[in-house]
Amino acid sequence: MYRKNCYICHRASYSSCEIGEWLCPSCGNDLTKQQVLRALEYSQNKQIYYEKYQMEKDKFHLFST
Repeated sequence: MYRKNCYICHRASYSSCEIGEWLCPSCGNDLTKQQVLRALEYSQNKQIYYEKYQMEKDKFHLFST
């Protein structure tokens, strides 16, 4: 499963194929030339970002007290 994010309506679009014409189902924006993400990859990246954010937040908290 593949995913692209629409920069117009900020919604996710999913497909079983990463090639070919790709239109946003919400607003009709052409997503064909945008980067393709694996649907699972996006959630893994989001989790990694959250963990880095938490580490930075904790580090800042230690230095500010």
